[in-house]
Amino acid sequence: MITISSVRFKGREQFPPIVYEQAPLEALIRLMVYELALGGEVVSTTPRQINVRTNVLGCIDVTDFEGGEEEMRPLLLAVYYYLSISKTHGLEMLETSFRQLERSTGGKGVNTLLLANLGPILSSMAPAYAAMFLAVGITDKADLKAAMKLADRDIQPVIELRQENPGVPLAEILQLVRQ
Repeated sequence: MITISSVRFKGREQFPPIVYEQAPLEALIRLMVYELALGGEVVSTTPRQINVRTNVLGCIDVTDFEGGEEEMRPLLLAVYYYLSISKTHGLEMLETSFRQLERSTGGKGVNTLLLANLGPILSSMAPAYAAMFLAVGITDKADLKAAMKLADRDIQPVIELRQENPGVPLAEILQLVRQ
């Protein structure tokens, strides 16, 4: 199990820490979808710990993920992929995200206040999701493209089914989950 401890700061106020345990896959999803994809920053890593700082809606969350080296390996691998993807493809992914956001407004332009608030999320979401899927062994380009379109609620069942059935094409697994 991986221990997750999180402390929230809002201005000078500090909220009580929240500490709980999750299985490695659940912790991986939490790290990638609810921390890094929301603009979180990896502050430090060791073979047994990842420390993340996330600024969301005027609050700063400081979250630690701690566990045994074997349990932490997929999380650390995902962080490695995330940092690599962000560094090499971050601007390209950000431009794609901005184009998608502008298309969603019907070509009317994008509110600058909205961009200021969504910028970190737009630049982090695609690299975080891609890194998560790479870390669990979804490496085929077509499979990655399909996995990137998953609803958050479908991520865990798809990954679990893929790990239990490595020879089954991801397209078939996606059909099972969407039924």
